[in-house]
Amino acid sequence: MIPAISISIALVLVGLAIWGVALFALGRPPDRPFLIVVAIAEVELLLHAGAALVGLVGGHETESLPQFLGYSLASVALLPVVLRPGQDAARTRWDSISIAAVSIALAVAVLRLLSLW
Repeated sequence: MIPAISISIALVLVGLAIWGVALFALGRPPDRPFLIVVAIAEVELLLHAGAALVGLVGGHETESLPQFLGYSLASVALLPVVLRPGQDAARTRWDSISIAAVSIALAVAVLRLLSLW
């Protein structure tokens, strides 16, 4: 796992959280550009988890394999859950703050994955 990539993913997630808080403060639901960035962040998280899996299969040992796998699974599963696919018409300002909260949690998870690596 490359530290610069993990840190850049965490920074993208923090930026996404700030954007989500701003949307919430303005009383607006997530707009299309925001959701596009959320999708990009999810792709980054999937690639990050895939690279970690390749490293594990290649023989790299982590500090705690169960914790590492749990954080990896959570990092790829949380954004799709909070997005509620198929609910575009029912989005509210609370969706913006929910995505922001999950983004902060994911930034912490990515940094924790880096420390376990």
